[in-house]
Amino acid sequence: MQGTSNTPFLQNDVSIILQGVKVALAKFPRLRNPVSRARLFKNSKSELKVIKPRLYYRIAPAFERPQTKAKRVKRELLDAGVTVYGLLKAESRYLPKILHDNEHIEAVIYGQHNSSSAMLVATDERIIYVDKKPMVVMSDEVSYEVISGVEFDVHTLFATVVLHTPVKNYEFKCVNLHCAEKFSRHIEKHRLEREHKEPESVIEILPNSARKPKISEIHELNDMAGYYWLPTDEEERRKVQQVVS
Repeated sequence: MQGTSNTPFLQNDVSIILQGVKVALAKFPRLRNPVSRARLFKNSKSELKVIKPRLYYRIAPAFERPQTKAKRVKRELLDAGVTVYGLLKAESRYLPKILHDNEHIEAVIYGQHNSSSAMLVATDERIIYVDKKPMVVMSDEVSYEVISGVEFDVHTLFATVVLHTPVKNYEFKCVNLHCAEKFSRHIEKHRLEREHKEPESVIEILPNSARKPKISEIHELNDMAGYYWLPTDEEERRKVQQVVS
């Protein structure tokens, strides 16, 4: 039987092992998120205390990069019902240039407008008319407050949408049914909300006996009366005679 010799560990050996463990842990990638880690330290009373790191909330950027904005516009167009053909249109690729930062698309229609292919985009701030050609860009902006109504007609596979405004009517033919229905509902929703928020102003006409003018107002009117009344014919003749004499 072969005996085993028990050799005690020395303090130097323990320090070498701890150093090797530290080197091995240093090779692992460190976590960048401060929330997932907590620091431990000994208090003056030799008690362990856990300190939670501070939470830093990220603020939405005021400026969007062109690539990020183009991806966001494409995703919002797909949510609005735009097909692959609609994404390939020149107006769809030109939208990121005219949209504001953090301005979101809610509805869109595209089709024939005055013998030309155009697009009408409804965002959370305004309505934009875009007609992009190789050398010409025609765009117009319409506010929700001036819209008087929308007309939606279905013709078998396509639809006709007419947006009525006091200045101009935008008539689009051969419009996708899904886009046309969503656009019409969006316009009607904004119009109804505006009618509920802005009640018609009523003008009250008080009788003459309801309010008596103050004495100071009567003096002011008497003082300013000469500035508003023209001279009579007799006064004009007297002035002319004085100048001639």
